[in-house]
Amino acid sequence: YVNGKKVVSNEYGYTGFEADITRALNWGGRNVVAVYSSTRSVNSCRWYTGGGIYRSVWLRVGNDTRIARHGLYVTTEGENVKVQVQVINWQKHNIKVEARVKDASGKVLASAEKGMPDHTIQNNTEIPLPSMKVPNPSLEDLDSPYLYTVEATLEEDGVTIDSVADQFGFRTIEYGTDFGFKLNGRKVFLAGIANHCDLGAVGAAAFPTAVERQLRQLKAFGYNAIRCAHNPYSEDFYRICDRIGLQS
Repeated sequence: YVNGKKVVSNEYGYTGFEADITRALNWGGRNVVAVYSSTRSVNSCRWYTGGGIYRSVWLRVGNDTRIARHGLYVTTEGENVKVQVQVINWQKHNIKVEARVKDASGKVLASAEKGMPDHTIQNNTEIPLPSMKVPNPSLEDLDSPYLYTVEATLEEDGVTIDSVADQFGFRTIEYGTDFGFKLNGRKVFLAGIANHCDLGAVGAAAFPTAVERQLRQLKAFGYNAIRCAHNPYSEDFYRICDRIGLQS
């Protein structure tokens, strides 16, 4: 709700969503943004174990031309990093997309850039950038989860108008009837546990520090993999798993 008027709603408690509230704002005056949550509906989700707002909420202020929510897509193949960026509301703007790969210390190892298509009626476009090479990359493994960072930026006439960043790793995964599962060429037995997204007695709110404490405790018990049951988890959960070396 913005200034008492409903803008958007989502009827499922486990998937994120966003709302563009630009047109609902009282420009130059006071604005009230309210997020309302209820589990009273007869058709509410069966597995929902809590009430209220239990995942992160952000108020983002930015340019109308921007990188879409979850608009950064990163894949690796050998030493090569491929990045795709989804740009929205860009038509008739002179936009350049750039990506940089950084190591764990923040050093830039590679970069690539690309402009928008010359002729299109789209204003929501996915831009695949030229492949970038990281020689002899450190591997993401269970006991040494080395992560790199990709930072993507949008420039309009030389001025940065939006940027996003995320982490990724290099690793190889193999499956076979004669050897089972291999991670980075090494046979690994998956010692997994089925886990719900709530935090037990702590509650259902996905506090990053509580999530990390739980995951580190599970790893100390000897687990190296988690089966996520039964719905999408918080973004913090997946990022923490990557950072500490748990397969999810």
